[in-house]
Amino acid sequence: MRAGHLGRIQGIIEAKDYSFREPRREPLSAYERIRSDFRKAIQAGYDQCRRVEDRLLGEDDITIVDGKNFKKVLGRIRASKVKDCFSIIVTQYKYGPIQTELGYLLKKQDNDLYPWSVCIDDLESFILLLKKTVNGTLVCDRFIEFLEYREKFYGHLICFDELELCGFFICERKKFKALAVSDEYVNTFHGMTDIFDANYHSGLGFENELDADIKKEYRTPAYCSRFNIKTYTNIRN
Repeated sequence: MRAGHLGRIQGIIEAKDYSFREPRREPLSAYERIRSDFRKAIQAGYDQCRRVEDRLLGEDDITIVDGKNFKKVLGRIRASKVKDCFSIIVTQYKYGPIQTELGYLLKKQDNDLYPWSVCIDDLESFILLLKKTVNGTLVCDRFIEFLEYREKFYGHLICFDELELCGFFICERKKFKALAVSDEYVNTFHGMTDIFDANYHSGLGFENELDADIKKEYRTPAYCSRFNIKTYTNIRN
């Protein structure tokens, strides 16, 4: 588990806007196209994050300078203050199961931890819903807790939409964490995103959100907050 005092945890965010091409009908060529897109977006983002993570967790202090003026120092990170860090790869497009279950295609060293890869729209929706449903002082703590346990789902997850896991975490935190550390394969489903639809009805908080003033007068409609999640043992066998 990645843990530590919030002031000693660093976040690495790598944004990738590489497009996701429609797969071809022929299975082999379709797979090669999917793998190619994954490699140029998520894999490349991970490789960049990993290099920065190595520097952050190294022994040398890091000086941050302006990208257009290398003589302008923006800040310094003292290596002795960094106890842990999280890597987040933010993509413009959704990549489906190869993004929610990085174990399929991501190349990394066996002992290295997984990053979190998420579409920018899903990331924004999740942060806004956390801010709406969690006490303000706990939002950062809850987000880090999500990252810690989300990582543990890799290798035993069947999921097509990252918001299903985000909704699961907000609605049933204890069950989310218990299944994350279990050996069972977890199969999420679309109904786990209902909490996002319900809160969008009463205003989620997007910038320039459509009918935001009117939505303030609405009550958040009822939604399913308890899930009968299917689990499997030794599914790959």
